[in-house]
Parts: sequence; C-alpha cells; structure tokens
Amino acid sequence: MPSFRAALIAVSAASLIACASPTPGVDQAKSADSGAPPEPRGIGLHLTSVSPESLSLSGDHVAPQTLDVSYTIPEPKTVATAQLKLYVAEVGDIAKMDVPIEEHGRVQFVIEPRQHSLGFVVQFRASCPAGVTDWYTLGQMPLDYEARRADVFRITNVTPQSIPWTQGMDPDNPGAGKRFHVFGPRLTADCTIEGQVNGSTVELNNVLYIDKQFEGLLMYRDINYDSVSPRYAELKLIIKRTALMAAIARIPFAVN
Repeated sequence: MPSFRAALIAVSAASLIACASPTPGVDQAKSADSGAPPEPRGIGLHLTSVSPESLSLSGDHVAPQTLDVSYTIPEPKTVATAQLKLYVAEVGDIAKMDVPIEEHGRVQFVIEPRQHSLGFVVQFRASCPAGVTDWYTLGQMPLDYEARRADVFRITNVTPQSIPWTQGMDPDNPGAGKRFHVFGPRLTADCTIEGQVNGSTVELNNVLYIDKQFEGLLMYRDINYDSVSPRYAELKLIIKRTALMAAIARIPFAVN
C-alpha cells in the first residue's frame, strides 16, 4: 500500500492559494461558489501513484529530486490547464510544473525547490510509571482514526501540526512561546512530558494534565524564533475547468 494519502476537493482560486493541510482521506468534491454537489465529471481526478513514497531532505529543506507521478483526469477535453505543485505548510509552493492533459498521465516531476527552510525538528515523549513512549514528531503524518483510538501506550497526536511565524517571535520577548497539546489513550496525570529540538533537550513550560491530555508551552527561543513546518509535503494536481479542482497527496519526509 502506498504511504501517501489522497484527497479530492474543488476549490476557488483564492481558497487554493490559502489552502492548509487537508484531512487525510477522500472528501466529497463540492462547487467552490455554491457548496452544491460537484458535476459528475469531477469524480475520478486522482494522483494514482507517486514514487518514491517519501521526500529526501538536505539539512532543513527539501532536496532537489525527481518524483515519478501517475494521475487520472476525467474528461480531459473539458480541461483548460493542468499543473503539479509541491506545497509545504508555513512555506508555500516550493516547486511546480505543467503536465499533459490526459485521462491517464505519467510524468517525471523534477523538483528544484525554491529557497526555503522547514524549521527545527520538534519532538515529544511521555515518561510514565508504565514506561517511556517513543518520540512523536510535531507535524508527522497523522495516525488514522482507528490507530489514534487504539488502547496502546503511546502518544497518538500532538497539536498544532505546525508553528507559523508570528510577530510574537521576538528575541526581546524570551518568555513567549507556542501552546501545544499531547494526546495518548494511556497517558495519565503522573506522566512527564519531555521535549527536544533537533535532538537537544528543551524545557517545556507550564505543562498541565487537563481532560485526559497534556498541554504546555514550547518556547519560541528554543525554535530560534522561527516557523516550524509539518514533516510532510502536499503534492497537488490542479486542473482548471469552469473552476479549479485539486487532487492532493501527502508525502512524508524521509527520516535520516
């Protein structure tokens, strides 16, 4: 089974530009303007395969590389344009290319990304009487619903998925930070949440256990007063008819 996750959506030009990470899985496509059900020809827009299934990194950015991408465009004669884009939250589009408008297409997407930084790698784990969990990386590919609900001793989710840049990231305000939440079905109030940034231990402030979850403050100074992107990118196949439609696949970053 491929590790990327696809979703089909219809969007207006404005909402596409501002698009954040979608929920994994396949969504019902809808008209961007009216909210009405989509035209039947919109069904079937897919990224059918992407290889390799993870993106190589070079330091704190996506490295130049080539993706083998197969896709399906229903009723291609009704499509005006088709394009692939590689998008990373908190960064934006880092690469794009026009693709042939074909019912069944396959291209080599040569990625020469624009200059960008993904930010630091932020991780959390829980030290509890029952043991110590594995590290959970902020913004990693989310577990599916069943895995999050499973009665297993581990961290199953951390929010937010990413940390946007804000004017509050000011070295003159070293006490500012980003609030986070840590979830796990077997985490209890007597657990201790630990954090690390790029492999170095950091102190998490104001950590509390509330409503079966932990919340606390990750200090901006520990992430160099900069944004932190998710640990995956979104590959988008965008077509234009009377409105824009996109098929989206999440591709995780390779773990070194």
